[in-house]
Amino acid sequence: MGEPLVSIIMPCYNVKKFLEEAIVSVLEQTYKNYELIVIDNGSTDGSLDIIHRYEIEHEKIKIFKADKNRGVVGARNIGIRAAQGKYIAFLDSDDVWHSDKLSRQIGFMEENAINLSCTNYNIISEEGDDILDFILRVKEIDHKENLKYNHLGCSTVVYNQETLGKQYFFKKAKYKEDYGLWQKILKNGEKAHVCEKPLVKYRLRENSISADKVKMAREQWRFYKRVEGFGNVKTGYYFSAYTLKNIGKNLSIKFKNRFNGKG
Repeated sequence: MGEPLVSIIMPCYNVKKFLEEAIVSVLEQTYKNYELIVIDNGSTDGSLDIIHRYEIEHEKIKIFKADKNRGVVGARNIGIRAAQGKYIAFLDSDDVWHSDKLSRQIGFMEENAINLSCTNYNIISEEGDDILDFILRVKEIDHKENLKYNHLGCSTVVYNQETLGKQYFFKKAKYKEDYGLWQKILKNGEKAHVCEKPLVKYRLRENSISADKVKMAREQWRFYKRVEGFGNVKTGYYFSAYTLKNIGKNLSIKFKNRFNGKG
């Protein structure tokens, strides 16, 4: 039996500086049965030229151009609608996969009949320097565990489209769109299984949405209230756990940067 098809969803908007490295990390996968679906959100920095160049050279690459800037949520959902694979994987256009990412993760899922998985990852600076390895202490994650902290880095996640169907991102949540999707899947009884080896390089950018900690915290509180339907006490409990986890992670990053002479 051959390798099942994997659909890789990559949203793109003005990431010329990092885009080529992300695309090459897919092309260098040891796992070969994939389609790379790149959704451009109206880039003006030459990103689209890079995508077109690779599309001409590699038939596995498919380009979709949004009619307007639909944000990362809209772009990912366009890709999910077009995806033909048994599995759907996600890669942000400023992140990088290790060359054995798909072979290890898809093998792990196939061997254990897993519908949702994630991996550990390396955090790198905007320039690509190593900062630290993010290693999860759990081997599987359920809905309750993930309420305390979003363990699933988007560029590490793969889900089985044949068993779960097409699962779309939340359109209304600017900062919690991926977290909302994982929680929806987990709330239906699935567990996310952790492929333990770090297989993704997650780029920490100063001007990225993920760097806006105050707005992310506010959105997390709203998520507990509006999506989960929690009262103030339960919201406060999970928000405290979430905040402590993030403080610990951010302190580790700052300490590592200072140790390396970059902070």
